[in-house]
Amino acid sequence: MIRIRWFAGLLASAALTGCAAIGSSGPVVTASLSSSHCGFTAEGLTLVSSESDWQQLQQDRVGALPPWPARDDRSMLVISMGERPTGGYSIEMRDARIRDELLVIDVLVERPGDGMVSQALTTPCAILNVPSEGWDEVVVKDKTDNLFYQKL
Repeated sequence: MIRIRWFAGLLASAALTGCAAIGSSGPVVTASLSSSHCGFTAEGLTLVSSESDWQQLQQDRVGALPPWPARDDRSMLVISMGERPTGGYSIEMRDARIRDELLVIDVLVERPGDGMVSQALTTPCAILNVPSEGWDEVVVKDKTDNLFYQKL
């Protein structure tokens, strides 16, 4: 009998947690891809708001991009470091939040250290699944709060 009560309590707790997650405040930003070979040769931000534009962007790339979001209220944001002359470069989302119509994205940016590096062109980027509404400006900054990119 104790096991049944414990299991029922566990199920109730899981159900309440699920409801809290669904009803949680604020949209969620998720990382869809972080790669050193994205194929975006220009540095900067690209916001894609439609599946047809995403498919067109996919056709222009060598590497595969993540699938378009299943929900209508989502867009894809590409943060590209542009073409780099060696390996050792990367960018990865650490945190994201929306405050007063401003989407703030904290990233970890890696650059090669001194010494030997691979002599290969790379095109590092991070691709994020972002809400389509609730913000009209985006700021991308690194761990020392240096502004990495800003787009109006």
